[in-house]
Amino acid sequence: MSSLISVVIPVYNDAPVLPFLLERLAPVLFSLDADSEIICVDDASTDGSFELLHSLQKGHPDLHLLRLAANAGQSNAITAGIEYAHGGRIVVMDSDLEDPPEAIPSLLAALDSAPLALAQDSGRWERGWRGVNSMLFCLLSRILTSLASPANVGVFRAFTRAGLDAAMANSKPEGTTLSRFYAAKIPYALVPIARGHRVAGTSSYTFFKRFHLACTRICTYHRIPFLRTPHRPHYTIAKVITP
Repeated sequence: MSSLISVVIPVYNDAPVLPFLLERLAPVLFSLDADSEIICVDDASTDGSFELLHSLQKGHPDLHLLRLAANAGQSNAITAGIEYAHGGRIVVMDSDLEDPPEAIPSLLAALDSAPLALAQDSGRWERGWRGVNSMLFCLLSRILTSLASPANVGVFRAFTRAGLDAAMANSKPEGTTLSRFYAAKIPYALVPIARGHRVAGTSSYTFFKRFHLACTRICTYHRIPFLRTPHRPHYTIAKVITP
């Protein structure tokens, strides 16, 4: 297994927070006893996020940039980044700093006991419609699908290349990458973290986007076969800028 660590970050209209993200992420990766690469996948942002990342690339020689031709959604952006990644261990995190980069070493350490490590929020409950949506998603997923997903788990996770290969080989080529891990029944470890707060900008991950993701998983993995509507990732990479 390659010792390289790949960090995959989907980006959509997050220009205000991106300099802070790289500022905090760089020392964390430098402290690890392994080479690393950062893969930012711009999901057709309209606020100049991709151009800003390109300018920041000069100070981050391990930063790779992918730009999707059209807005394809967070899960598709993640899939694109994972397929591009070269590392033997892969970390996926949000770009808004609610996933603290400082927790990456704990996720990687958990890979010693399982091929998949999931960050589980232990610090605060989500409020308003976002919290209601999360609870409903977890409840309906357990009732209507064959996927057993833990509560208070979001995008932030790490997995080994061997774990990824096993998930891809033992699940149907549909649904999100994380859903395929669950479908293949890949063992996972839960790593408690306290989620942070955005330091700039506002979240573009709306209630309707979260609701659509929930519906996609339920329709794809419904317990009743004739009610399933398979969803396969679809995206087009328009541009790649390597260091």
